[in-house]
Amino acid sequence: MRQVKISEIYKLEQTYTNAYLNKPLFRSFSIDKKIQKKVGPIVLHVLADYSPGEVEIYSTDNTEGIAFWTRPGQVSTGKRNFLKWISKMIIKVGIINSIRVAKVLMSLDKKSDDLSKESDYYLFILAVDPKFQKQGFASQLIKPMLKKFDKNKLTCSLDTTDSNNIKMYEHFGFEIKSVQKINKYIKKYHMIRKPKNKIHNNKLGIVSKKFP
Repeated sequence: MRQVKISEIYKLEQTYTNAYLNKPLFRSFSIDKKIQKKVGPIVLHVLADYSPGEVEIYSTDNTEGIAFWTRPGQVSTGKRNFLKWISKMIIKVGIINSIRVAKVLMSLDKKSDDLSKESDYYLFILAVDPKFQKQGFASQLIKPMLKKFDKNKLTCSLDTTDSNNIKMYEHFGFEIKSVQKINKYIKKYHMIRKPKNKIHNNKLGIVSKKFP
C-alpha cells in the first residue's frame, strides 16, 4: 500500500470508474454505461474536493484498488472546484445528466455529514477494479489503517450503497448503524467500527484475540 498525493488523483480515475460501473451509485446517475464511464472520473474528483475533512489517499502498488479516508473534524485545505467539475460534466454528458448526478451527490452528502462526524476517520471511497477483486487488495488497503486505529483507540465509519459489500465490512469489524433510502436505486448503509482490544482477560488468563 502506498499513499497518493491529492494532485495524482487522475491516476486513480479508471480504477474508481471500473469498480462502480453499473453499481447502485452509478445506476442512479444513469442506466447508460457510456454515461457512467464519462461521469465516473469527474465524480471521483468532486468527492475528493468535497470530503468532510482533510483527505488521505492510498493505493495498492499497481492501482488495483484505492481507498480515500478523511478526518471529519479537520478542515480540508483542498481547493473547492465544484463549478469546474460540473462544467466538465456538462460538456461530457449534457446539462440534464449533470443535474441528475449533482442531485444524487448532494443527497448523499447531506445524509453522510452528521454520521461521519461521529467517528475519527471516515472511509468514503474503497474501490477495487473488478479484474482484481477477491484477491486480497481490499484487505491490503483496510488492514493497515485498522491496525493504526486500534493502536490509537480511534473509531472509524463508512457508507456503502452496495449491499453486497456489507459482509466484507463486517469481516473487518464494522457494524451497521443505520440504513437510509436515498432514491429508487440507492440504499445507504452507514457502518461504524470501534477500536478493538488485541488482548482480553478470561477465566483462563490473558488470551490473544485475533481479528481479520
